[in-house]
Amino acid sequence: MPQGGPAADGLPPTDELHCVRVSALAWCFSLSDRLGAAEIPHRVEAVSDEGEQTDKVGAVPYGVYVRPEDATAAGEIDAEHTAHQIPDMPDEVDAADDGACPACGAAVDGDASECPDCGLVLL
Repeated sequence: MPQGGPAADGLPPTDELHCVRVSALAWCFSLSDRLGAAEIPHRVEAVSDEGEQTDKVGAVPYGVYVRPEDATAAGEIDAEHTAHQIPDMPDEVDAADDGACPACGAAVDGDASECPDCGLVLL
């Protein structure tokens, strides 16, 4: 489905939605299950803009999108999901001084908002 086009899920075009997470498809689907259980309308869609990062094998990453008014609740569910998936991750997550992701250890630029490997949101 092209970005900005009509959607069968009843949500507005993707460019009007809030992206909760960009990650591998399996991660997005497991987050989708949690959002569905919380009855938060959402969409999982390939991120295909030019210049977007790809994962280690060059596959297109996927995004999980919600309405802006659901962003806070969806963010909390995403944090719970991350804690469930990575149980030994510290509560306070920042990019380490050495430029490594605190969750997976991948190299992270100092101004990055998320890890390019695991998708962890960096504060």
